[in-house]
Amino acid sequence: MKVFDIAAGRTGLTEKEAADAGFSPVSATITTATNAGYYPGKGRVTLKLTADSGSKKLLGAQAVGDTSVDKVIDTVAAALTGNISIPGLTNIDLAYSPPYSTALGAVIVAATVLEGKLGL
Repeated sequence: MKVFDIAAGRTGLTEKEAADAGFSPVSATITTATNAGYYPGKGRVTLKLTADSGSKKLLGAQAVGDTSVDKVIDTVAAALTGNISIPGLTNIDLAYSPPYSTALGAVIVAATVLEGKLGL
């Protein structure tokens, strides 16, 4: 969804929904630039990834920021559909182009933080 210049999206379960479904959720929230720092027009995106602490399975994501939110949520939705592990998500090969992304995108950064919280 988009309200003025702010976009938001989600896929999978929220942390609360995961807990209500019987999982033991662990979440990581990061805020990062949406393109290279030296490139004009820098935006930001905040991403929250949630996984189950027992199975280490990715459960969902929520994102808010500029227009790149759809790309971030699409990436996590594909990871959920493909049952990609948290370590797999930290090593996912995503496109990089300074006007459109950072060298390590929001999904990879959040997955790396979540990997640490899960003790992987």
